Amino acid sequence: MPDAAVKVYPVPGLPARASQRAAYAAALVVLAAGGMGLTGWIVGSDSLKSISPGGVTMKANSAVGLVLVGTSLLLQLGGVGRVVVWTAKAAAAVAALLGGLTLVEHLTGVSFGIDQWLFTELPGAPGTTAPGRMGPPASICFLLGGLALALLDAPERRQRLLAQLFALVVCCIGVVPIIGYLYGMDRLYAVPKYTGTALPTAVALFALGLGLVCGRPNVGVMRILCSPDPGGLMARRFLLPALLLPFLSAWIRTYGESRGWFDAEIGRAGSVLFLSLCSMLLILIGARLVSALERKRKAAEQQREELNARTNQILDNINDGFFAIDGAGRLTHVNRQAEELWGRGRADLIGQALPEDSLGPPALDLGAHAEALRDRKPRHYEVFAEPLGRWFDVSLYPEETGGLACFFRDITHRKSVEAALVQAKDEAERANRAKSDFLATLSHELRTPLAPVMLTLPYVETHPELPAELRSHVESIRRNVELEIRLISDLLDLTRVERGKLQLEKTEVDLHGVLHSVVEICREAESVPITLELAATRHYVHGDPARLHQVFWNLLTNAQKFTDRSGRIMVLTRQAEGHAISVSVTDTGVGLTPELRSRLFVAFEQGESKSARQKGGLGLGLAICRKILEMHAGTITAWSEGTGRGATFTVVLPTSPRVATPPAEDGAEPPPASEGLRVLLVEDHQPTLEAMARVLRALGHQVTAVSTAGEARVAAGRDDCNFLISDLGLPDGSGLDIMMDLRERFEGHAIALSGYGMEADVLAAKNAGFTEHLTKPARIALLRTTIDRLCSERPGARRREGSEVA
Repeated sequence: MPDAAVKVYPVPGLPARASQRAAYAAALVVLAAGGMGLTGWIVGSDSLKSISPGGVTMKANSAVGLVLVGTSLLLQLGGVGRVVVWTAKAAAAVAALLGGLTLVEHLTGVSFGIDQWLFTELPGAPGTTAPGRMGPPASICFLLGGLALALLDAPERRQRLLAQLFALVVCCIGVVPIIGYLYGMDRLYAVPKYTGTALPTAVALFALGLGLVCGRPNVGVMRILCSPDPGGLMARRFLLPALLLPFLSAWIRTYGESRGWFDAEIGRAGSVLFLSLCSMLLILIGARLVSALERKRKAAEQQREELNARTNQILDNINDGFFAIDGAGRLTHVNRQAEELWGRGRADLIGQALPEDSLGPPALDLGAHAEALRDRKPRHYEVFAEPLGRWFDVSLYPEETGGLACFFRDITHRKSVEAALVQAKDEAERANRAKSDFLATLSHELRTPLAPVMLTLPYVETHPELPAELRSHVESIRRNVELEIRLISDLLDLTRVERGKLQLEKTEVDLHGVLHSVVEICREAESVPITLELAATRHYVHGDPARLHQVFWNLLTNAQKFTDRSGRIMVLTRQAEGHAISVSVTDTGVGLTPELRSRLFVAFEQGESKSARQKGGLGLGLAICRKILEMHAGTITAWSEGTGRGATFTVVLPTSPRVATPPAEDGAEPPPASEGLRVLLVEDHQPTLEAMARVLRALGHQVTAVSTAGEARVAAGRDDCNFLISDLGLPDGSGLDIMMDLRERFEGHAIALSGYGMEADVLAAKNAGFTEHLTKPARIALLRTTIDRLCSERPGARRREGSEVA
């Protein structure tokens, strides 16, 4: 795009602004002179047409031309928009046409009838060749001024310079009559055929030329005057005195001679002496100015060198490597670290292109350097220098000068630390997975021997021939087996919590109902009396009923464990702030020390008291309770006044916005008992196989009991079985393989029974086709109700996924 298409002034600051203000003032002078002349013709006042009585008057066409060029100049100085620009150009064209036609009239003697088209002037007017006709100077100025206005913002530089030349000619023509009026030389303004010009017209034409020159401070003479360099400063200081001093000298000489102060010879000598002295003074002032500028330049140069030295010293002392390149990619600066890395001195590097083997190929990304130079945006990347065996962090920053600054830092140690951290993280994750696998295997190995015990104990307890003195021992066996099952479940729950795998199946739960159930179960132990006071009015919460039951059962059994039979336990509910319910479990037991309270909810923490160690347990219950409550957006806190003063555990849970109606199925009749099934039972643990077969036969089912996957496939092909109960871990395969092979046959009527109870185990069983997954040791009641429910459903139906937590 040509540089004049947009009005941009590359010389900012006071000179450019002053030039613009001078142009505006000149345009207003032109408009004022034209308006005054038109007013004089309208009202018939010669004093408005000509300042001097009986002198040359401004013609009507001259007044119109001044209004046109003044308007055009004013619009082009501040106008924005196509309409404004075209209006200004049209006014300039009309003024140029008016001046051109009048000039033709002077040259050819032909009259176009334009001299008196507005007003009539009588013959014999001073300085006039024809009535109403402007003089040749004004005609030339309107022609050149109109052309200059038309070319003021031309796209080509030559056209703009031509406009400046026309403006200077207009200035010169306008100043000649002014000199004549100033010195009383009527031949310069009153000769009709050559110089006839009124004083207001001469002043306006000079202002027009000055406004055209000053209106564009980035072109021509004004570009030099507005330049911030020493040349511009000298021109601004001395141009005006150089122009005015000769006029002042001539005026003094003329005025003195006319007054008789001195004759012509003394006047000439005095004028020469005055100009000589003024010239000497201007030269001395100029020399002083140049000296001051030189001192400032040297001071600035010294300051720049000092700044460069400090910068170099700083860059040499930093730990990062640094280099800078110009827009062509040549090095302009290199610090000591970069020299050492490249093995070359600054003298060999400065002015050269960036080495392609910088930091060792393909270390420096030269493409990124080129993009940063092109886009003028910072870049950052990390790169491995293979020959050096080191990592570098590289940062690129574009400079205002068009170059690029580059910092690079050795980050090999950081990368090594990061790699070590990643390795440690991987090892920790592997250890965590190994721990989870170990706990799952441990759970399986511990649960499997307990399965036949839990399946056999109900028959032993209810056997009519069991001696009375043995019943208490059998009951003790059952309680201890159930305690071990609870410990195993706590270990699995902790693993689920740590891995974020503990899942909740939330619904609207009546917390008072949960507390009633837990209290009744704990009262069966006939140990410490429990008082239940339910004062809360909003007692429905959105949660998992089984997990909430687990929380409060844990709190109550803990209270029973650490409270003597002579003590008491109170369970109290009340309404808490913010639509919440508070449940407190208070006992009169051994109490808590402040140190123990601070770590009470940490896994495996049991305290230091002898009572805590005697009561047994793994110290997992409260840690699991806190995690479960946090998953319900609840909290749990503990308080005690000290050892022997009892303890209070407070649970706060948000209540539901409405009281939910219990699900309809809670009050529905249980599914009818299923009898006469032909069950294929697969279990590799012989005692469990025998006990499970005995239980199923007692429930009225026919049982085909096998111990391996191969035997199961043979039995399925031989016997007409319609229900499958299978262990998952078998000597020659997996229960999952059996289910996938026989899925069509047992779809909707298959139970996985395993000591593996992690979420992944449950999901794998469901994906293989098992309808339910029960964790060993399964209770007889749960096994019976699960079989009855599956037989009452449509084949292929699915219930909620889960496993028993014994």
